[in-house]
Amino acid sequence: MIHREKVPTAWAGCEISVVTERLGDGRWAVVAGISQTTPEHTRTIDLPVPSETFATEDEAKAHGMLQAEQLARGEHAEDRGGLSAANP
Repeated sequence: MIHREKVPTAWAGCEISVVTERLGDGRWAVVAGISQTTPEHTRTIDLPVPSETFATEDEAKAHGMLQAEQLARGEHAEDRGGLSAANP
């Protein structure tokens, strides 16, 4: 079973996409991405797929949301300041 959801954010023109999937062993996997739209372009950032799986879909979704929100705020070490063009 696969669920796809788009979630608006506090950043103008930015939304988070979260996809959860129930695996054969009953656990849940997640992948998230960020779409940022400006008048000039659309930028899509696919986040790394975590190796961990989760007991529930809610846990998986929460992990994907946290991962995307941290990147949007610039909290990842490899990031260069988050979505500075879209920060409120």
